[in-house]
This record gives sequence, C-alpha cells and structure tokens, in this order.
Amino acid sequence: MSVFEVSRDGDIDNRFNGERLNEQDRQGFRGQLLWMPNERFSARLIGDYALQDESAVLAASHLSSMTRQRAAFVGYQPLPASPFARRVEQNDGNRLQTLQRGLTLQLDNYLDNDLTLTSLSGYRDWSYDSRHDADSMPLSVARSAVQLDHHQFSQELRLAQSLGERFDYVLGVYYLQQRLQRDVDVAFGRDAAAFFLGDQKQVTDRGITPGMVPPSLLQGAEQHFRGGQDSDTQAVFGQFTWRPTERLAITPGLRYSRERKRGEITRRVSGLAPLGADLVSQLGGKRLRDIALGGAYARSNRVAENNLSGQLAVSYQLSEALVGYARWSRGYKAGGINLEVTGDAIAPVFDAERATAVEVGIKSLWWDERASLDVAIYQTDVDDYQALSNSEPADELSPPLRDSLINVGKVRLRGIEADGRLQLTSQIGWRLGLALSDARYRSFDNAPCPPESDGVSCDLSGKQLFNAPRWSLSTGIDYRRPLVSGLELFGAIDYAWRSGYYGVLERGEGSYQSAYGLTDLRLGVGRSDQGWAVELWARNLFDQDYASAFYATLGSGDYGALPGTPRSVGVSLRGRY
Repeated sequence: MSVFEVSRDGDIDNRFNGERLNEQDRQGFRGQLLWMPNERFSARLIGDYALQDESAVLAASHLSSMTRQRAAFVGYQPLPASPFARRVEQNDGNRLQTLQRGLTLQLDNYLDNDLTLTSLSGYRDWSYDSRHDADSMPLSVARSAVQLDHHQFSQELRLAQSLGERFDYVLGVYYLQQRLQRDVDVAFGRDAAAFFLGDQKQVTDRGITPGMVPPSLLQGAEQHFRGGQDSDTQAVFGQFTWRPTERLAITPGLRYSRERKRGEITRRVSGLAPLGADLVSQLGGKRLRDIALGGAYARSNRVAENNLSGQLAVSYQLSEALVGYARWSRGYKAGGINLEVTGDAIAPVFDAERATAVEVGIKSLWWDERASLDVAIYQTDVDDYQALSNSEPADELSPPLRDSLINVGKVRLRGIEADGRLQLTSQIGWRLGLALSDARYRSFDNAPCPPESDGVSCDLSGKQLFNAPRWSLSTGIDYRRPLVSGLELFGAIDYAWRSGYYGVLERGEGSYQSAYGLTDLRLGVGRSDQGWAVELWARNLFDQDYASAFYATLGSGDYGALPGTPRSVGVSLRGRY
C-alpha cells in the first residue's frame, strides 16, 4: 500500500481581502491484495482513492478594451493583466474539490499449453465540485458553480498463448460503460446590468450613469444548465507476433470497436424581476436579458459509430546492441456530443478523429551497456482532429462560447526524438532527451479568429498547432552512493526546456507562452530494499515565470492564465507497506 499527502501554501495574493489563493491540499492512497491458492490461478484486487480540496484561480493575461470600458463605467480600474505578478482582486470565493475512487480485479488462470485467460474488471467514479468568481473582479457581476459526476465500468477478457519461440498471440473482448452528469449554475449580482451595458453607445451617448441602471435587470437571475451523456463501447481485438528468424519479429494487430452515445442539455432561467418603467429598462432591458441570460433551451443528440483500426510493427535485431524497428498504425478517437449551448459557429456533435501514423527508429547500447541511444522519426496525419474552441460570441454583450469541441480538417505532426543515457561512473549517470516537432494545421480555413481581429472565420492552414512547442529538451544527472546498514544516498538535478507556443486554438492575444526552462533539485536518503526514503527537493529553482494553461474568461478577448508553480522547497516521505 502507498499513501500520499501533498500540502502547499497559496502563491497568489487576493488584494480584495488579503487571502492567499492557489494552495494545494491533496490526499490519497493505493493498495492491492494478491491471492494465489495454487500455481495456476491468481487474483489481484487493486483500489485507489484521491481527494483534492483547494482553491484554483486564474490570473488575467489579457483584458479586452470592451472589458476595460465596462469596468470603467462602473468605476473600477482592473489590475494590470500580468499573471506572473500573482495578484488578483476577487470578492467571491474560489473552491475546487475533486474525489476519485477506483477498484480493479484481475484474475489470471494459467491453463495447459502456455495458455493464459485473463479477466480485468474495473469500476471508477470521479466527482468535481467548483465555486468560482466568474467575473474575476471585486464586483458582483457573476459567480458560477460547476458539478460533474462521472461513473464508469469496464470489463476485458484476454486469451494469450505462446506457441514455441516463433509465435505468440493475444485475443480479447472489451466493454466500457460511462455516465457523465453535468450541472452548471451561474448567478448574477447587483453590478451585472451596469457592467454589461457599460460599453454600449446607446447608453453612454445618452449620459446614462451606473446609478441610473436598475440592478434588478439582472440581479438575482440565475442560469441553470443540466446535461449528461451515456456511452457504451464494445470492442474485439487481436494481435500476434511471428518470429520467422531469431532476429526478425513481425507484429500485426486489429481492433474493431462500436460506440454508442446519448446526450442531452437543458437551460432554464430563474429569479428575474419584472421590468421597470424607467428609461434604461425600456430602452434595452429586454435585449440585455435575452443576450446575457438566453431563454429556455433543450437539445438531445445521439452518436453511433463503428470503426476498424490496426497496426503493423516490424523489428530486426541488427546486432546484440542494435535493434531497428518500423511501425504503421491507424488510430481512432470516437466522436461525441457538446454539452454546451451551441450556436451557428459550433455544431452540437463532433465527428470521430482518425490518425494514420508511421514511425521508424533504432534502439542501441554502447560501451558494455554503459550508454544507450534511442532515435525515432515519425509522422502522424490526423483527419477531423478534435480541438477545444473558444468561438466568437453571438453579440457584443454575450461571452464567448467555451468548452466546445470542433473538428479541425487536417493536422500533421512529424518530427524526430532522441533519448540517451550515459553511466559516467558507478555512482553518476547522465540523461538527455531532445525532440523536434513540426505540428501544424494542414487544412483549417474556417477556424475561430483571435478576438482582437474582429473576424468571424480565419484560415489557420499551415500554422503551428496550439500547445505544441517546436523544440523540447530534458536532461539530468543522477547520483547514488551506498552508505552503511543498507542505506543509500541519492540526488539529482533536472532541467527541462520548451520553445514558445500558443495555449489556445484561436491564438488570441494573451495566450502565448514564450520559451522557458525549469530546473529541479533532489537530495535524499533511503533503503530501496524496504521501499522507504526521505527526500529534500527544490522545484523551479530559478523561479522561472510560466503558465501551465490558458483559458478564455468572461468577455470576448479576455484570457486568464494558470501560473506555473514558483520556486518551492519541500520534503517528501515515501514508504511501502
């Protein structure tokens, strides 16, 4: 059994009330039981549990002129959009809780003639509960609550056999059932009406002030989104390896899968007060409500797909220390249903993604296995690539459509990767990994535009794929030295570097991550034979600024970044029971 607990103080300052946000508080365990009544049968039960209860907050990386004008209208000056200053001003609490539980039962029955029958039964559930200040300002514009509940059960049966040294095979069937329930509530506050009208010409030209805008136009109103998806997956698969000679191995494989999905989403609005007889209510109150809140909405969809995918791999032992291989595969990711309110720019369903990949490489050992070098060249062509979209809003008052998946026409990923290891002495080892990746949209002429372009559809064909740095480098030095009584001193220094990339599909201003590198240090002592260790560590030693993710936020053109962990020092205790 293994147990973990992670605790870290917050690293973002909430200037509104002095709280420290973005702390970490995580606990969990993983354990297993093995029963072997005889040499021909074994049963392994594996369980895990993980709890997360912390505040996760985005810091603004870009604010549009529209948001700044709206904030100025209600008398608020936003903080500069600088996520690495690690400061926000928010009057509503932010909380994130997740709970994950899993149970797996593996049964192995060893039959005659080297035949093995394996059963894998698994259950997993995951719940997510978040409360967020949706406007990310010390204003009562909007707050949101999101609840997700996911349950799944899977069953796999495999039959494996080795027929001498020349041939072995695996045959199997697979079943997966999933259920997702999604509940989202958005509540509007006293500043919402004035804020959303703050950049409207018909308001500013008439000399209307925030005090003339009735808060009741939106205050107390709530949007309730309810949705869910049921999915069933069945598959049969088979793979065999044929060794016509001692050096040559040929491995073909096929998989046939059947996907069925059913999803639905509804929107309901509550808490609206009657429109007043004042100028603002009569001038644009109904339109404001229609755009900011929308009306009743309901949609249900079904997806049914069948797919045949496969692979062919060939490897050849060129010498005792050198292996060459080539692999071709045809992959598949099922389509699905968007559980958001969709408009003209986003389809309610998205198609399956299909990828054709080719890889050629070598694996080699040198200097009496003191060094190794693996090199691979690959290319993957993807049709109907699935990507998360933040599309343009239907109107200047409404937020962008978020969290919706669309299909990109064609994407190509190709590059070269090299991984090496060198044992410098009996105590010191060096690692190096280098990757050059050319990931591009080959055909994407109807892509969402960056918000600042004021366009509806843009051509991103030939552009770099988002979240795909061109260069990646990782290297490190490991040190191990035996001590007395079976103890061992160990340490490492690690460095990882990535070139620049956009963090969102539409490449909006404020979503670009420049090149950065991170350095980590570790030093500890332990006993590997007993599975325990005490380790001191320092992460992001030189306090490099970087974002781990970018997201579109309240208004069109607004982006928030999740700042990466700053320099931190801590201690880890590891044990095995």
